[in-house]
Amino acid sequence: MNPTRSLAGTVVLVRLVLRRDRVRLPIWLLLLAAVPTVTASSFAGLFPTEAARAAYATGEMAFDTYSRLGGRLTRLMPVLRRTGARLDWGIDDPRSLERQVPGMRLLSALGAFDAADPADLVHTSRAFRLGHAVFGRLPALRDIGHIARYAFG
Repeated sequence: MNPTRSLAGTVVLVRLVLRRDRVRLPIWLLLLAAVPTVTASSFAGLFPTEAARAAYATGEMAFDTYSRLGGRLTRLMPVLRRTGARLDWGIDDPRSLERQVPGMRLLSALGAFDAADPADLVHTSRAFRLGHAVFGRLPALRDIGHIARYAFG
């Protein structure tokens, strides 16, 4: 197909759209500029003083972590390899973030092998129970991941 023929009529269609949207287009552009500006200016009045901002600068967060070994082992996971994701660093000790981030406190850290209630393991396969028993006794594998909960502020 001739490339110039595939674009035939494009200029006419663009003119038609611009003519049809001559009122809507400027309104949209105005709103796209005005809404973020008005929103940002309204936040300034919410916390007018440093003391007001400090009163709300606290909270909690929870997230899962991998140790450095866990990060390296994720390269063996086909689903992560296909996405191109790489974990190049890890958190071997959940308390290390307390030392790196002032004001952050570790509230709890649940290890990968701490979560299972032994009664629940009865319903898993023998291979899973064996892996759980072996990996749970090897420090490098036992501490491969955590769900850590922190408080800040």
